Amino acid sequence: MKAPPQSHNLGNRGPEVYNALLRCTREDNKAAPLFERINEVPGLWVLELGPFAKNGWSGWVSEVLQTLTLNEVFLKTLRDGSADFTLHVTVTSSDCLRPVTIPPALSRILASCGIGFELYHTASLEDR
Repeated sequence: MKAPPQSHNLGNRGPEVYNALLRCTREDNKAAPLFERINEVPGLWVLELGPFAKNGWSGWVSEVLQTLTLNEVFLKTLRDGSADFTLHVTVTSSDCLRPVTIPPALSRILASCGIGFELYHTASLEDR
């Protein structure tokens, strides 16, 4: 299959992480101290995961993989008893046809820890 031609006004930048968090909803305090409790929503715990990479999607993935790997044993203890355990990521890009590739290493660790994945795409802030 042939790739669609790129328009000159779309640019060649890949997706960048606009917002990312690991969300854990549970009745107890087991997610502390790694996660921050959101007092406005009972049972909601959040671990902010960006944006903090300077080199777009691939840099963000590398940093998140490191964080998840360092905390893998603890994260596995949270999968049981969590009503929602999901990585929520919003990316921006000037080219909505460019794929956002999920590397196997990220898929593996999310699955191993019982973490779901939600990816949202929005237009680049410059394109709004």
